[in-house]
Amino acid sequence: MKLTRTSAPKAPSALVVGGFARADLLPPEVAQGLSGKRLRRNLVFGVALAAVVVLLGFAGASVVALQSQAELDLASARTGELIAEQGKYVEVRQVTGALDVAENARLTGSSTEINWKSYIDEIEATLPAGTTVTNFAADTATPMTRYSEPTGPLQGERMGQITFTANSASLPDVKAWLESLEGVKGYVDAFPGSVSLDETTGGYSVSIVMHIDSDALANRFVEPDTDEQKTEGQ
Repeated sequence: MKLTRTSAPKAPSALVVGGFARADLLPPEVAQGLSGKRLRRNLVFGVALAAVVVLLGFAGASVVALQSQAELDLASARTGELIAEQGKYVEVRQVTGALDVAENARLTGSSTEINWKSYIDEIEATLPAGTTVTNFAADTATPMTRYSEPTGPLQGERMGQITFTANSASLPDVKAWLESLEGVKGYVDAFPGSVSLDETTGGYSVSIVMHIDSDALANRFVEPDTDEQKTEGQ
């Protein structure tokens, strides 16, 4: 009888995964404490950063405010200097103002002025030889009142009316006389009022009504326009 010896089966080798085995024996409170410390550090850092930003903003705003205040103080000081300087010329300004008022009053007062001596001479120059003006009356606008507006569509703009009477040794040609009046400065229109015979002298008396416009004004204190002066000079 033959005996056979067999060996016992080998145990499989142990499977190793990863590194060394570790064991955390610290309680969870310790890990939580460390995490809380990191969180507190982050919060403190964030608060400090925010404080720095706020301080920088405050400092910048303070600088701008100081600059604005300095500019305001400088402008106020300059204004005070100008006011003080103007105070030296108060009397001059008062005199200048009084002169302006007088100038305006003179312009207003003379705005309807007519040099009647010169104007009557101009009218007499249109009369036939041997004719003289014996009566003269005028109704014109004043600085405070306007002359009555035209009442008909064929009547021109006027600022006054002149009524005068002329004596002539012979019966005058009224039509020719009216036509000659058209050359008088400021003439608008004219028409005869009446023609009568003076039995004492044997002459004739003629009354004329004539309307005038602003061209008849003297304008003594009105400065001539520059363009008109150039045109007249040429």
